[in-house]
Amino acid sequence: DAARRRYGNNNVSVASRKLFSVDRSVCEQTQKFGFIKIVYHLKTNQILGATIMAPAAGELISELNVAKENDISLDKIAKVTHSYPSYSIALQQMA
Repeated sequence: DAARRRYGNNNVSVASRKLFSVDRSVCEQTQKFGFIKIVYHLKTNQILGATIMAPAAGELISELNVAKENDISLDKIAKVTHSYPSYSIALQQMA
């Protein structure tokens, strides 16, 4: 809501993914609960914020924070190689 107020309703989008669709979560049997949500600017793909509820939330939020603080857009995360199966590959797939 804060991003929509600041940037306008038509300029903000949200990408979200439940853990049941993340292969690493299935392997570790942690897929029943949790999600990844990324708020980004529609025109620039700049990351505006994120919420992560997952066993590897600390690592995942760090990657997004580095991208946000260095003006690395969400679509560029897709170009970075992520290991498989991992929780972080979800960020690549969401981008």
